[in-house]
Amino acid sequence: MSKSQPKPKVIPVITGIHKQGEKRIIALHHHPKAITQALDSLVEEAKDDVVLKDLFEDIRVLTHWALARLPMVEPPKEKPSTSEQPEAKGN
Repeated sequence: MSKSQPKPKVIPVITGIHKQGEKRIIALHHHPKAITQALDSLVEEAKDDVVLKDLFEDIRVLTHWALARLPMVEPPKEKPSTSEQPEAKGN
């Protein structure tokens, strides 16, 4: 009898990059719904090229999977400019 080999462990890349317990906010350029709609249209446009269509479908599946598991927060509200100081009132 041979010993059973240990199962390979998958190390999450995202948490491996940052210090343990550190949370990082990643800013997206587009709203998640806009990202998925853009991927849907890319799959539709590439329907004639099988290789390209399969690639876009894989990207779409991975994107849907990742967006469903990411903790989403609203973008920060813009703060008023601090360079403009209120004028001092005279007595």
